[in-house]
Amino acid sequence: MHAPCYGCERRRVGCHADCEEYKAYNAEREAIRARRTQDRIINGVTNQTMKRYKDRRAKQKRAGYTGGQ
Repeated sequence: MHAPCYGCERRRVGCHADCEEYKAYNAEREAIRARRTQDRIINGVTNQTMKRYKDRRAKQKRAGYTGGQ
């Protein structure tokens, strides 16, 4: 994804404030950034849960837990 400013002949200092193409591009970038942040939060929780599960299973294995048999 390239900014619409790349190679733009109308480009000047401060044009981002007025450029509709750039505003649309920036809104799309912000949406992508928000999705990535949400994914990191979800994946972080999942990773923590899996780590706790693995740690608990390793502790049970060291203690000789056989699963109630």
